[in-house]
Amino acid sequence: MGPRAFVSSAAVLAALAAAAPAPAAAGAGAEAEAVLLENARVLPVSGPEIPRGMVLLRGTRIAAVGVSVEVPAGARRVDLAGRTLCPGFVDAASRAGFAPSERGAAGRDPEVPAADGADLAAPAFAAARAAGVTSLVLSPGAPRGAFAGRLALVKPVPGGGLEARVADALGPVKAVLAPPGALPSLERANTAAGLRAAFRGAVEYAEAREKYGRDMASFLADAAAFAAAGDAPEEALLPAAVIERLRRLDPEPREAARKALRARLGMKDPEKPAKPPHRPAETREDPAKEVLLAATRGEVPVRFEAHAVEDLRSALALAAEFHLRASVEGGLEGARVAAALAEAKVPLACWPAAGPGPEPGGPPAEALPAAAAAAGARTAVATGDDGPFAVRHLVVGAALAAGRGLDRAAALRAVTLDAAAAAGWEGRIGSIEPGKDADLVVLDGDPLAAGTLVVAVWIDGAEVPIQEEAR
Repeated sequence: MGPRAFVSSAAVLAALAAAAPAPAAAGAGAEAEAVLLENARVLPVSGPEIPRGMVLLRGTRIAAVGVSVEVPAGARRVDLAGRTLCPGFVDAASRAGFAPSERGAAGRDPEVPAADGADLAAPAFAAARAAGVTSLVLSPGAPRGAFAGRLALVKPVPGGGLEARVADALGPVKAVLAPPGALPSLERANTAAGLRAAFRGAVEYAEAREKYGRDMASFLADAAAFAAAGDAPEEALLPAAVIERLRRLDPEPREAARKALRARLGMKDPEKPAKPPHRPAETREDPAKEVLLAATRGEVPVRFEAHAVEDLRSALALAAEFHLRASVEGGLEGARVAAALAEAKVPLACWPAAGPGPEPGGPPAEALPAAAAAAGARTAVATGDDGPFAVRHLVVGAALAAGRGLDRAAALRAVTLDAAAAAGWEGRIGSIEPGKDADLVVLDGDPLAAGTLVVAVWIDGAEVPIQEEAR
C-alpha cells in the first residue's frame, strides 16, 4: 500500500471544499433532489421525540421534519419502520487524521488552519462513519502556552482517494494552557501570562493601526497646507514635466529635491523655509495579530485546552478580560469550576470520556459530564487525546456519562447539539431542524443502548457507505 495523501496547505483544503457539493439554501429550488425518510422514531434533539416521524431532505439540507410534511412530487421515499433516526454524531475535539504523537509537535500560528497536515485519507474517518459520527472538529495538540491554529469542521465523506473533506477550515482559534499532567503553579501562571501577552499584543496592534490612521490624516492635511503655500521661486526656471514630478512627492523628499535644484541653479534657500511634514510609518500587517484581534472583537471564537483548576480559571479570566467567545476542551478537573463555566456561558467539551479521574480514588472521568451539567455548564463529550481511532467510541463515552448520572437526553445532546455548540457550529449541525446540514444516522435501537448498531449514515443529504471492517 502506497503512502497516504496528506493535505498540508490551506489552498488544497479550500479546493477540496469547493469541489464538494455546495450547501443549498433552506427551501432551495426544485432542482435539488428531494428524499423523504419516513416511519422512523425521530429524535430531533432540539425538540421532542416524534414516535413515527418524517424528515424531508432537499439537496444537502434538511427541508422539513414532523409527524407529517408536505412531500414534493417525485421525491424518493425511504421507509425506516422500526428504526431510530437522530442527528449525526459530532466529536467536538477529535485527533482523527493526526499521528498519536502529534500532541508534542510544535504549535501553529493562530491564523493557520489546524487541518493543515491532517491525513484526510486516514482510516479513522471510515471508522467515524461506521460509528455514525458525521462531523469531527479537528483539534490538534500543541505545547503548553502555544496556539494550535484554527479548528476545522470535517465531514467523513469518502471520495477522490480521501476518506474525509474539510467543510469549514476556519473555526475557533485554539490555545493550549497545558496538556494533562502535573505542573508547578508558577509555570501555569507564566503560561497564562504568555497567552495574555499574545491577546494584549493584538489589542496594541489595533491601537497602533488606529494611531497610524489618525497620524496619516494629520499628515495629509499638513502636506496639503505645505503644498498650498504657493509656487517656489525656482519653478519659473524649470520645465513643466519636472515641476509635475516634484509635486507628486511627499513634502520631505519634495523639499530635498527643491533644495538640490536651487543649489544647481545658484539660487539661495528661503530665509525661513517651511518645515515639511513627516509621513508616519505604517504598522505592518500581521496575520496572527489580525485573527487574535478578531477574537477580541467576538468575530472568531477561541477554544482553550485546559484541565487543571488553575488553567480552567485562567481560561475564564482571559475570556472575561478580552471579551472572547470561549469554549474549553479537556477539563479533567472541570467539575470544580463548572458553576463558573456556566455563569460565563463557556461550553465544556470533556475528554477523555472514560478512565481514571484527576484524583486517586476520586470519581472516574465519565462522571465529569454529569457534574458539569448539574452545575449548569453546557457540556459535550469528545474523544480528545485518546488517539485518532477513539472516534469510534464517541457514543460509548456518552453512554458511560449517562451511566454516571448524566440525563440521557443531555447525554445525546453531548454528542450532537451541545457538541456542535462547543465549537460554534450549532447553527449548522447537531440537530434535525429545517435549514441544517442533512447529516443523519439510522440506528436499530436507542442511540445510547448497548448493542445498538448503525444501519445507515447520511451526510450532506447523501447516503454514504459503511465499511463493515471499520466498525
